[in-house]
Amino acid sequence: MRIGLNALMIAPGLAGDRVYCEELIRALTAAPGDDEFVVFVRCATTLPSCQSDRVRLVQTPVPQRSTIRRTVWEYGFLPRAVRRAGLDLIHGLGGRSPAVRGVPFVLSIADLIYRQFPQSVPLAPRLFMRLVQPYMAQRADRVIVPSASTARQVVELLGVHTDRIRLIPYGPGHTFGPVPNEGVVERVITAHNVRHPYILSVCRGYPHKNLTGLLRAFARLPALGHSTTQLVLVGDPHWSGPEISRLVNELGIADRVACTGFLELDELRALLTGATLFAFPSLAEGFGLPVLEAMACGTPVVGSNASAVCEVVGGAGVLARADDPVEFAEALARTLGDDKLRDQLRVKGRARAREFSWERCAAATLAVYHELS
Repeated sequence: MRIGLNALMIAPGLAGDRVYCEELIRALTAAPGDDEFVVFVRCATTLPSCQSDRVRLVQTPVPQRSTIRRTVWEYGFLPRAVRRAGLDLIHGLGGRSPAVRGVPFVLSIADLIYRQFPQSVPLAPRLFMRLVQPYMAQRADRVIVPSASTARQVVELLGVHTDRIRLIPYGPGHTFGPVPNEGVVERVITAHNVRHPYILSVCRGYPHKNLTGLLRAFARLPALGHSTTQLVLVGDPHWSGPEISRLVNELGIADRVACTGFLELDELRALLTGATLFAFPSLAEGFGLPVLEAMACGTPVVGSNASAVCEVVGGAGVLARADDPVEFAEALARTLGDDKLRDQLRVKGRARAREFSWERCAAATLAVYHELS
């Protein structure tokens, strides 16, 4: 088959979407078979991990940071490009893509955050998705989702029949695993002014990520016997906006909270390896890749008991209500104070992470393509 992949959602700062695209395309092209892939991306976008004779990268005129021009090209010119390339199928990887008459259409939907937490999404794209996504999802021959949680929402909110939904979980990045060299781990820790013991969290400032809830829970730890523990936040360098900065100061935790900004994967692996535990307080997720990556590195996980996080963690982590700072703080304190529990979670987490892989994701995705051929 000659398969088109609409990867126009890849843009600066969209880490999760880029991971999904790169890892899926890498695994698709490494899978047995002679399928060919034409990948549509924004101008100047490269996918270094997706080098294969079976992949042709089409850099469209869409600028890196223009939502409007993406929409114009995607809906005005992509169908023509699909027909001109003689594609047998088009797969929209980012929750939106136009259907092309006479060409089988697959749509991946990671989550419906714009419906669950509208305040996390700017007004224009939120209104666009509310108007257009139900129509796109209903036009799709198959809708791929990463979790049962997202599948339920696609049925209830978008009106897609369950027969056309395929649940295909993601995998941890193929480079994720514990860093065996303790010296490397300590050098990265020192370089980022981190000190033991520390809780690591990959967290951005969107309301559904619940950074304020994590900070409030963390502020309660001294009263629970953990006054020397540091909180290390990896991700959006603008996490310390006025509201968050005020909260950190009000809670009196400024000297125990550090933000590294975005990290290279090797640095993230090192900080995960050295962390006492990984905290994931998100109130809504379509999957929860950071949780899976932490477990793959053998880091004990304390996560939210909401949405798809429960599905990913299974019985390999500690789950608590992240919208209740008291309960979440108690879960953090209990895990910090129990060496035996953390050792058990390391073993269970690595075993759980091995149940997921991008190779399995790619094989199941290819099966969907051939189901429609």
